[in-house]
Amino acid sequence: MDGHTHRLPKPKSRGERMVELALSKIKSTSDLPTKQDEAGTSFDPFDIDPEDPFDVGSWHYGVDADDDSSDAYIPSSVPESSDNGEESEVFPIQEIDTEKLSTATKTVPEAREESDHDVCPLPKVVTSNVLNTTREKKKPKRPCYYCGKEQSQLVRHLTRKHKMEDAVVAALKLPKMEQRRAFEKIRKDGILKMNNVLEREHFDTLCDSIRDLTTGENGEIKAGLKLKIGYVLKKLIKTAKGYYIQTNGMEKSVEVDRFSAVLDLNWNYIFYTAQVMCEQRRNTLRKPQAMPVEEDVSKLRAFILNEMQKLSDDELMKWNHHDFVKMRNLIVSRLTMFNARRGGELARLTLQEWEEAANNSWVDPQLVQTVKDPLEKALFEQFKWAYQAGKGSKKLVPILIPIDTVKPIMKLIEQRIEVEISDANSFLFANTGTSLDHAVGWQCIKAVIKMMGPELEKTRPSDCRQIQT
Repeated sequence: MDGHTHRLPKPKSRGERMVELALSKIKSTSDLPTKQDEAGTSFDPFDIDPEDPFDVGSWHYGVDADDDSSDAYIPSSVPESSDNGEESEVFPIQEIDTEKLSTATKTVPEAREESDHDVCPLPKVVTSNVLNTTREKKKPKRPCYYCGKEQSQLVRHLTRKHKMEDAVVAALKLPKMEQRRAFEKIRKDGILKMNNVLEREHFDTLCDSIRDLTTGENGEIKAGLKLKIGYVLKKLIKTAKGYYIQTNGMEKSVEVDRFSAVLDLNWNYIFYTAQVMCEQRRNTLRKPQAMPVEEDVSKLRAFILNEMQKLSDDELMKWNHHDFVKMRNLIVSRLTMFNARRGGELARLTLQEWEEAANNSWVDPQLVQTVKDPLEKALFEQFKWAYQAGKGSKKLVPILIPIDTVKPIMKLIEQRIEVEISDANSFLFANTGTSLDHAVGWQCIKAVIKMMGPELEKTRPSDCRQIQT
C-alpha cells in the first residue's frame, strides 16, 4: 500500500440508475456508437458480465419492472457520480427522438461544446398543449334535509354526517332497492323543505326559469309546456294557502296571497304569447289537411298488432323495464287511435276500470239475448266495454277495447311485479319505478312511430280525430 486508500465511486441515486438503465437498453437496440462505447464502460458493482450489456436487470436496482403507473416520478436533473459538480440532463424516455439518442447521455458542457461545431443539438422534449374543451356533465347539488347544505353526493353526506338520524338509521337497515327508495324520499323532503317558489323576492328568478324550460334549442317557444306551468302555479297557490291556513301559518298564507297578486299582474306578460300559439295550433289541427294519410295509419296499425303479438306470445322471455314500456306504448297507441280520443284519456285508465271491462260489468246479458242480428252479436264478442270520467265533467265516456288488445293487457298486468311497478300506482298504463303517475298518449304514439323507422317520422297519426279500425 502506498498510503492512498482505494475509494469506490460515489453510489448513484435510484432515479439516476433507473434512467441510465433505460437509456442503455434503448441505445443498444439502435446500434448507435457513442463515446462511452469507444472509451470502455466504467466500473459497475452490479454488472455481472461486462461484455453483456443486458445482464443487469431492474431487480438489481430495486425497480419494479411491472409498474406502469403514469405517476412515477422522473427527476428533471440528477447529479453525476463524479466530484466535478456537473449535471446531466434527463428527458422523458417516451418522448425522446431515437435519432438523437447519442447526445442524450452527454453532460451539459459537452453538448454545448459540440453544438458550436454544427453537431446535432440536444433533443427537444415534445409537449402537448392540446386542451380538452369538452365539459363533463356535473352531478346537480341537492339540499340536505337536516343541515340545508347543498351536496352533489347526498347519500354519502347523509351516511357520514347524519348517520345518527332516525330516518338514516332506518334506511341503512333496508335491502339495496328499498334503501335507495328511502334515501330518495329523504332527498325529496330536503328539496321540499328548501322550496321557496311562492316567495315574491324570487319571482324574477321564477320567470327566468320558466323561460329557460320552455325555450327550445333553436329558440322556439314550447307553448303547451309554458301554459301548463302557469296553471300548475295557480293550482299550487290554492293548495299552499289551504295548507298554511289549516296549520295556523297565517303569515305564510298572507305571503302566498301577495305572490298570487304578483302572478296575476304579470300573467299576460309571461303567458299571453303561449296562449295565442296554442289556440292557433288547435284551429290548424282541425282542418282536413292536417289529417294523416290513410296508408301511413294502416302501416302503423299493422306494426302495432305485430309487435304486441310477439311480446305476448313469448312465454320464455324475461321482461325488463324496456319491454314493459314498449308493450305499454303499443297498447296505448292502439286504444288511442281506435277510439279517436285525446292522448291523456285512454292512458289514465285504472286497474279497477279494466277489471270491470274484463268481467263485462257494463254489458247487460238480457239485452244481448234480445239481439237477433248476427253482426251485432259478433260485435259484443269482439270488444270489451269500459267507462271512465271525461275531461272536466262528471259524465262517463265509453271506451272500446278490441279483442286483439286483451291478451297484451293481461300480459302487461302480469309483469308489473317483475319490473317493480309501485303497488300504490292504480293506473293500468303506469310509469315505471316509484312513480304514481300514468303514461302520456302522445308520447307513447311518438315512441311507436320512432320504432317503425324514418318512413313515418313526419306523420302525425296521433291526431285525436283519426279513427283506425
